[in-house]
Amino acid sequence: MNSQTLLDVESTIVDSLVRDFTGKMQTLTDDELVKAARNGGSAAADELLSRHQTLLYKSVLRLAASTEEAEDAVQDALFRAYMNIGKFRGDCKFSSWLIAIGINSVRSARRKSRRAMWVSLDDAEKQFSSKTGTSLQDHQPSPELQCSHRERFDAVKRAMQRLPRKHRIVSLHKVTMEGQLRAVRAGWGLARGRSRAG
Repeated sequence: MNSQTLLDVESTIVDSLVRDFTGKMQTLTDDELVKAARNGGSAAADELLSRHQTLLYKSVLRLAASTEEAEDAVQDALFRAYMNIGKFRGDCKFSSWLIAIGINSVRSARRKSRRAMWVSLDDAEKQFSSKTGTSLQDHQPSPELQCSHRERFDAVKRAMQRLPRKHRIVSLHKVTMEGQLRAVRAGWGLARGRSRAG
């Protein structure tokens, strides 16, 4: 027998075992599946959850605002049920327990979305400022103002390049001195006066 034939035989045997196992799982009751799932049977838990998934979706859809919200709640409920199947006490039907988890998922999602929907940015900025002592406000000039400053700078630069070299040097010296004078005044907290550089 060659290796391809061996692989085909193994595949056929595995497929047969899976079909037999799946068929047996479908004949078990919910209580038997819960017991198997509690003992670590993930296939039993999968069968149990998939058996009631449609009923869960229909029940949750009645409360949900949209199909997306219902699908999210179903996914959350299935995950929670899978993780907490050991906490199922058995004093009600498994499907009732699963639907209760789904309903709680919808309610929880609504509470979270309601809280998140109404956050005031002014209030958030005040809280941040009071806790950290820093402000979230952007003190940079607006993009329009930056563009205006750049255009003015380019226009002055072009005009100065048209000046004769001697006048250009004098003008640059005057602008530089006025800039330094403004910086000194600002550092000392002085108001703009009539003093001139040069």
